[in-house]
Amino acid sequence: MVNRKSMQWPLINKLAWRTHLVAPLRGNVLEIGCGYGPNFKEYHSSCQVSAIEPDSERRTEAELEATKVRASICVYQAWAEDLPFPDRYFDYVLCCLVLCSVQDQPMALAEIRRVLKPDGDLVLLEHVIPTTPALAWFAHKITPVWSSALCNCHPNRDTLATLSDLGWDIRTLRRHTCIVRGTV
Repeated sequence: MVNRKSMQWPLINKLAWRTHLVAPLRGNVLEIGCGYGPNFKEYHSSCQVSAIEPDSERRTEAELEATKVRASICVYQAWAEDLPFPDRYFDYVLCCLVLCSVQDQPMALAEIRRVLKPDGDLVLLEHVIPTTPALAWFAHKITPVWSSALCNCHPNRDTLATLSDLGWDIRTLRRHTCIVRGTV
């Protein structure tokens, strides 16, 4: 069995992206697709975190990880397209490398918008289709195999265009090759 904790992208780790995205969050936070809980240690102790993970094995690992951190974290088995939370409940929704793999991206984003407070923010890090034509072509070509091998991950999704089409206001954005960090 592969150790998931060792399966990390070196470039992303060097950027310390978890700390940059998670540490500033406060209040009521929803983390979409928490996996085994690698972001949990970055949450401030004042955060009330609801984390969802559709995979039962990863959810169980995340529940254990949640007991080792400062923040109050409850882990639920749920899908991004059907969030079990009330309207306008969260100050922040955090998505880290998740929107590439949800079954229905517009539906997931509609659910995120529903549970966010009117002044809330969606904070994300996503890999999206590259802007370079040759790399975009490659992303389209590898998607069928990549997706079936890596939990429905689609490296050819244009998440930024989807966000824009759905009326999200992208306020900050930093792009490294095909990795996007931002708040919308």
